[in-house]
Amino acid sequence: MIELTIFPPYLNCRSASPFSMKAELLLKMSKVDYKTILGDNPSKGPNGKLPFIVDGNETIADSHFIYQHICQKYNIDLDAGLTNQQRAVGTAFTRLVEDHLYWILAYSRWLDPEFNRAIVRFFDHLPFGIRQLVIKAANSTVKKAVHHHGIGRHSKDKIYQFGCEDIDAIAAQLGDSSYFLGDRLASVDAIIYGMLAAIAYPDIATKMKEQVVKYDNLLDYMKRIEIEFDFTPFVRSSN
Repeated sequence: MIELTIFPPYLNCRSASPFSMKAELLLKMSKVDYKTILGDNPSKGPNGKLPFIVDGNETIADSHFIYQHICQKYNIDLDAGLTNQQRAVGTAFTRLVEDHLYWILAYSRWLDPEFNRAIVRFFDHLPFGIRQLVIKAANSTVKKAVHHHGIGRHSKDKIYQFGCEDIDAIAAQLGDSSYFLGDRLASVDAIIYGMLAAIAYPDIATKMKEQVVKYDNLLDYMKRIEIEFDFTPFVRSSN
């Protein structure tokens, strides 16, 4: 059985990480047997990040390569039947979510004082002195990362403008379809769901959350996936 190590539930989400939610949802969509292991130390992962899987003698990190492994070993292709154009759209939106919108989410969690009081509670299990050092190091790492990415060089209002524009594009592409690329499930649905949940479910008012919840099609889409794949978010207080 596959062992999937992910960040634990937090902020009313199944996991604190959209990539952890993506990886687990891909396993559920693929109907392979797995069990989750809740981890809170990314340094234990093979590339210093979570999620990762252990499948027999193989350890695979990164949600993208986890899915590739599932496809190759278990003869699964959630994208079978998609046109080349649909595959291109899925790839483009995956990059938008993972390489652009994600960094805006990271900014909101770590660098926006209206939000980051909640995210630091994720480390409450650590001893006081160590906790403060870990929080400071994480904050510094994110600040440098979003600056080097480029998104962090803008004002707060402009950063959230970018994020809201990304959400508008996601809502427009989804339209009235059941899934992101039409009426059939595809692998891109896992990361679209994971990111939307990470933005919409925390009990904290942010501009991006406001942008997600104003779209009925996005909220219906999330509920549809949760029901179909028994993926109801876990609830953990952020207070």
